[in-house]
Amino acid sequence: MKDKRRWLAEDYREATERHPERGYPFRNLSDLPIDPIYTHQDLEGFDPETQLAYPGEYPFTRGVQTTMYRGKLWTMRMFAGLGTA
Repeated sequence: MKDKRRWLAEDYREATERHPERGYPFRNLSDLPIDPIYTHQDLEGFDPETQLAYPGEYPFTRGVQTTMYRGKLWTMRMFAGLGTA
């Protein structure tokens, strides 16, 4: 599994060059900053090899896009009636 710093410096940087983050700060309701990614380095007692992957990588536990919602907004076609149940 990649190191968090390496992922931010390589994959995330490349993705944000294509689709830059939106211009406002990402913060929660308590006004705390929200990082682009949280990894096993942020959690105790967690096995990242079996329970987690990076965004845009198999098994897609964090979604299919590397930058997720921070760059380009998603479309939820299945909720818009453009797919079948």
